[in-house]
Amino acid sequence: MRIANLEAVQVAAVNLKPHPENPRRGNEQAIQRSIQENGWYGSLVVQKSTGYILAGWHRFVAGQSLGMSEFPVVFVDCDASAARRILLSDNRTSDVAGYNEPELLALLNQLTESFGEPELLGTGYDADDVALIAKRLAEPEPQKQREAHAGAIARVGEYTFHISRSDFLDWQENLRQDVGFAPQKVLAEIFKRLGLEAA
Repeated sequence: MRIANLEAVQVAAVNLKPHPENPRRGNEQAIQRSIQENGWYGSLVVQKSTGYILAGWHRFVAGQSLGMSEFPVVFVDCDASAARRILLSDNRTSDVAGYNEPELLALLNQLTESFGEPELLGTGYDADDVALIAKRLAEPEPQKQREAHAGAIARVGEYTFHISRSDFLDWQENLRQDVGFAPQKVLAEIFKRLGLEAA
């Protein structure tokens, strides 16, 4: 497995800049609260040849707003195409992740039961979030099953069929892992798996 990054170093903020094509919009206030409560941890990922921040731009902005003038940086020596992939992958892999909600609730409850709501500061969660998770987990199981398996009508070309929501999401993730996100590749793979001829 190729290791892309070089050694971590301290770099002045004036030598770092946003990637001009970064589509991500972060919650800088939440990041500020995390830094205030937990301190700065980790490093920015920066393209060596350009100084573009590929991972950690909003942490950088939040850190600057709190008075930081230098940042720990891991440089990657890559071309423009690889830089775009790193930029997109860092955000997307977070988007498609999920939680084991019972374990999440147990962890949040450990903090609040031991130290009260102030202990949630810097976690990104507040008491309302905890209550919402608890309410969702307390729903009657048949209701959860109806929501999970409500299903949808899927159309592939001229073909129409019913698929449960949970099966659809599993299938979608499996497809993306196999062929990526390009619509034409995804559509071709769907036809292939259904044993159909592409239009």
